[in-house]
Amino acid sequence: MHPAIKSNKLRATLLLLGAGVFIIADQVGLPAQEANHTEQPKITDKADKIEGSNHKEEGSRHKEGSSSDPKEKGHSELDHSDPENQRRMGIFHYNEGNKLMALGKAEQAVFKYQKALNHHPKLASAYINLSSAYMQLKHFDLAYNTLKTLETQEPDNLHLHYNYACLHALTGKMEDSLTALKKSVKLGLPIPGTLITDPDLASLRETTEFKNWYKKLSEH
Repeated sequence: MHPAIKSNKLRATLLLLGAGVFIIADQVGLPAQEANHTEQPKITDKADKIEGSNHKEEGSRHKEGSSSDPKEKGHSELDHSDPENQRRMGIFHYNEGNKLMALGKAEQAVFKYQKALNHHPKLASAYINLSSAYMQLKHFDLAYNTLKTLETQEPDNLHLHYNYACLHALTGKMEDSLTALKKSVKLGLPIPGTLITDPDLASLRETTEFKNWYKKLSEH
């Protein structure tokens, strides 16, 4: 699963340990950074598909003193009814989830991504990475439900459709996988990018339909 691609949204990506799922590895950064980071690149090198490694945005702001842990000094003073504080808490947990994914701790990462979304329900990259974590754990129904939720918010998110492609390939639905992959490419997925290297798409790449489509794509 993968990218926050190369438009401003595509920035850095971290390929997780071996699973082909795309995770946005950009850690949320500060408002100014976030503006430039319209969408995290999930495609740069799939370091294992973590979406958002530079998402230090609010993660950094959570640091009161020397710690970024919201439980540390100053956290008790946060106004949890304040939407901005909720957003920052969401980004903090999202970044923690990315760290865990990078360490191969998908189960723990799931918990962090869920917490991130409890605080920040509109954080698209958290849905992407949560679905990637579920796929690594082979919880395919949960991955699908997570992507469907994001689809109601951002139906044209290229990472959404890329992860759909991975999910369908992993569950043997090659026609649906190729359809989703084509849509992701149409929305800006870099070519060739991870679609020719992602382990999650290995079974799809073996199909005649993929080979014919990719051949035509490469000729343009």
